[in-house]
Amino acid sequence: MFMGRLDQDRQDPGVKTGPSLVRSLPAVVTLMLDEILASTDDAQSAGFFRKIGERIAGELDVDGIEEAEDLVDAMNGLWRILGWGEVRLELDDEGIDVYHRGMPMDLESDEAGNWGKVAPHILVGAYEHWFHRLGSGTTIATRILRRSSDLILLRHGY
Repeated sequence: MFMGRLDQDRQDPGVKTGPSLVRSLPAVVTLMLDEILASTDDAQSAGFFRKIGERIAGELDVDGIEEAEDLVDAMNGLWRILGWGEVRLELDDEGIDVYHRGMPMDLESDEAGNWGKVAPHILVGAYEHWFHRLGSGTTIATRILRRSSDLILLRHGY
């Protein structure tokens, strides 16, 4: 019945042409992004998308991982599944630099570029979740240092 209505709507001159919301998941995601960003200030939207990142990170069990190389392999396995690039970590005495390359920064139908604004916050939430699970103090934060079309550089620590 629903598909029949879609076929009928395609022929209805009152239905918008082009990417229809009922036929395009990226268009629905774009509308959701637009609404969230219109309804929140920068800190609220960053917090919301960090929480999304935490939930994504929760899909990967990092408990028991002791070597940085094994952690990177596990993280990159998840990023490969999502098509979200790859990570390289650099550890020092005061924290971890996270070099995330290849995160898609464009989303079909997102003319405002909102996906590129929120994607780094999703990564912040994911990495912070993993580092906290592995024992970094919960008062130690992850922050965005730099972002470009191909690199998001994060810092966990001081």
